[in-house]
Amino acid sequence: MSDSTSILSKTDERDVVTALARRALEVTAPDELVVFDDTATDYFRNPQAALDGRGRDESVGFGLDLALLTPYLIAMATSAVQLLGTIVRDAVREEGTAGAAALIRRLFRLPSRDGGARPQPAVAPLSVEQARYVRDGAFAKGRAMGLDDSQALLLADAIVGGLVVAS
Repeated sequence: MSDSTSILSKTDERDVVTALARRALEVTAPDELVVFDDTATDYFRNPQAALDGRGRDESVGFGLDLALLTPYLIAMATSAVQLLGTIVRDAVREEGTAGAAALIRRLFRLPSRDGGARPQPAVAPLSVEQARYVRDGAFAKGRAMGLDDSQALLLADAIVGGLVVAS
């Protein structure tokens, strides 16, 4: 999931991706929330197998298999979070990157990794340009996975909506 240049640990990235994908799923397919945790676990264990979905016959609104919407959202959210990490890294480059992971966790109001039980206050919202950059990246990831334009756009918009609501 994380590459060697990521500012997030694998655990932090997974937490943020999961939070973002869950927020997007609440908008796109709330009925699937009951299987989100299990499907997310399957995805993080083996992304390609989770995206494959053969043998499933339940479907949602636009024809994706029920258990496949979450993996698509997680894959697209991963791309979005990595792009967001780039934005944050660039924004804090002059001040150092030590606090960048904490800033991203705060953006999602996730508890700190140092044992703090309460989420930190949110940071400043993304600019329109930053939101568009993340949306374009999520859309491109969706298209690369074989989603048609309308499906990829719907999920990319839900992902960016999750970022905007979080901030």
